[in-house]
Amino acid sequence: FGDYSDPFVVLSMGLQEFKTGVVRNNLNPTWSTNNEFTFQVYDENANLKLEVFDEGDVKNESLGVTTVALRMLIAGQLLRRRDKLKGGKE
Repeated sequence: FGDYSDPFVVLSMGLQEFKTGVVRNNLNPTWSTNNEFTFQVYDENANLKLEVFDEGDVKNESLGVTTVALRMLIAGQLLRRRDKLKGGKE
């Protein structure tokens, strides 16, 4: 119940998948720790999919999805961006 979400992000590329920690009771979360993941890149033209979920007691609900083209990423450098999520609950 309430006006807040318990968001986390699932990052995926092909069959590889990683999950961030949950940010409790937050509608504008920032994941600033424990969020470095290493993917094996087989196709430099692939996209990294980031889907944000609201952790639920019974079911996690998708809040939406965004993608990042791998060609926009530079190994070892931080990319900070804010995207509007597509799909998910309103």
